[in-house]
Amino acid sequence: MADQIVVKKNFKYRLYPTSAQNVSLDGQLAEACRLYNAAVRERRDAYRISHKTINYCDQANQLKEIRAAGDLALANFSCCQNVLRRVDKAFNAFFGRVQNGQNPGYPRFRPVSRYDSITFPTYGDGCKILDNGKLRLQGVGAVKVKLHRPIEGRIKTVTVKREAGRWYAVLSDAGWASFISKLTYKAAEAGRELVKAPPMGRRSDAYAERRIRRH
Repeated sequence: MADQIVVKKNFKYRLYPTSAQNVSLDGQLAEACRLYNAAVRERRDAYRISHKTINYCDQANQLKEIRAAGDLALANFSCCQNVLRRVDKAFNAFFGRVQNGQNPGYPRFRPVSRYDSITFPTYGDGCKILDNGKLRLQGVGAVKVKLHRPIEGRIKTVTVKREAGRWYAVLSDAGWASFISKLTYKAAEAGRELVKAPPMGRRSDAYAERRIRRH
């Protein structure tokens, strides 16, 4: 097995929402959770009733109609798509483990109390750092953020997280991509494999992690 190098870079900042904004943030997470569970239920019922497999595109194509009918209050459309991608990822992982001969648990419904993040896949679409240093979030407003260190590179995605009653924004740096590209080439030359780590790390600042796996 080739050696593997894991690299990730995030910027995690504490948010200080007002009381009203805190309610709005909780509401956005609740709506995201409701969409997640509805998507899981639709896939489960479709297979149970008609043995039909539903994919991401099938569900994403329903979003505009659902939102137009006022049945979903998650403000940003791309956030809604990201929720469905999480569901798709969970089912793909489930079926992948089944194909590998494992006996995994079926994707579960998520309780609101444990659905703790929403992701804006594209910076500028529903999320943006304003000139006054606040982070504007669609459906919430301009939220005070403690920028304890400067943001390097170009922001690609923004994930808003709730941890132990506090709120954080995790910004992923798109400028890191060029460095990763170079590392991928160098790793291949050395007989290694570059593995991209999830952008949901717990560290409070940017970092690179190198992990080597051998036989």
